[in-house]
Amino acid sequence: METLVEVVKEVLAEKLNAKRIRVVGEEYEDCRLLAVEYGDDVFLVGLWSGSRAFYAKLVAASMIRGDWRCSTLEYTPVGFYAFSDTPRHLAEKIVEKIHLLENIKGKLKTVLV
Repeated sequence: METLVEVVKEVLAEKLNAKRIRVVGEEYEDCRLLAVEYGDDVFLVGLWSGSRAFYAKLVAASMIRGDWRCSTLEYTPVGFYAFSDTPRHLAEKIVEKIHLLENIKGKLKTVLV
């Protein structure tokens, strides 16, 4: 049986044609952090497994200050969440959110500065 991280990496590689997808940092309680190189940016994707669902938070790395950790993502006021009851469906939602972040990250940077 594939893990959440394996499924997400597989779907992102297939549907995004990302340059590189890697696990970064140490496991933080129930979270794994992926760095996804796509386009001209790196997107951080925190992955969690809840008791009834899987969820993720996505942030463009250029939009955060601090270390690349799940806790940094949790307390960053920008980004998107995705929720699903299956790892594959979560991964598909992550792809949609990365496209959305790619389109609006420039606008968010000007708001945050």
